[in-house]
Amino acid sequence: MPARVTFLRGLSKHAAKHWHSHCFVIRIMDINPRLYVEIHPFDGPRSPHPHPINDAHFDRNYVYKVLGMYNPSETSECYFVLANPARQIWFIPQRHLLAYRMIDSDEFFIAKQEIDSRSHEDTKRQLQSATVS
Repeated sequence: MPARVTFLRGLSKHAAKHWHSHCFVIRIMDINPRLYVEIHPFDGPRSPHPHPINDAHFDRNYVYKVLGMYNPSETSECYFVLANPARQIWFIPQRHLLAYRMIDSDEFFIAKQEIDSRSHEDTKRQLQSATVS
């Protein structure tokens, strides 16, 4: 049985007749799986909740892989799905985040110091190989 018919079968007669007016649109935004963000709390007027450090216990010394995104229709706020260092999943408002970098990793979070040292070593290797050739 087609999905539409199955869907209509569970509705009242009125709703089934006007099913199209009861539908909603799901909008999907592709997020690059390499995107990492850093916590940069917005503490200005009307600061969005939850606060990433005070409430969700994120650490500024780490960057976090974006696991997903949610944009409720009743607000202009966009929430990014992140895992904190305790591996708890939180929906953090975009005003508390800054894009950090594209990183090839499956880790939920990475210490900034570790990334900076990796970048430094990669740069040294690139410079050494350029001088050899």
